[in-house]
Amino acid sequence: MVVDGMNSMVGAGLFIRRKTRVIMVIVICCATLNVGLNIVLIPRLGILGSAIATLVAYSGVVIAMGIASRQLLAVPLPWGTLLRSSAAAAVMYFALERVLPGHGLVTVAVRIALGVVIYGLAMVAIDQDARVLARKALARIRRPPPQVTPS
Repeated sequence: MVVDGMNSMVGAGLFIRRKTRVIMVIVICCATLNVGLNIVLIPRLGILGSAIATLVAYSGVVIAMGIASRQLLAVPLPWGTLLRSSAAAAVMYFALERVLPGHGLVTVAVRIALGVVIYGLAMVAIDQDARVLARKALARIRRPPPQVTPS
């Protein structure tokens, strides 16, 4: 989802200039790549092969749109922030990987709750902007509510 969500950012020039034919060619080529990779990977890796094929195809769309769009409208990406948030996501994944395996909805609920905390702490540890936001949030929580004076 994250990779797919990048399409609108890196492909902004294509969308703004309404280059739908270019977008269509990119999507069709990457969909064909996805089908081909599925044919090769599913027999060997099962559902994991399908996931890998989809990730590769979606990444191909992002890269192709970024290259095609850059000529129309250059959109600078915050690569440092993307790398730091990816690192925090990896920390969260490995921390939650073995939490309550096989307990259905309970697992989902516990992993979501713990994931929010772990990801937030990881971001605060490695990202200056996250520390600033955390300080602001804590200041709001600690601030006493305004006193209402009777008239």
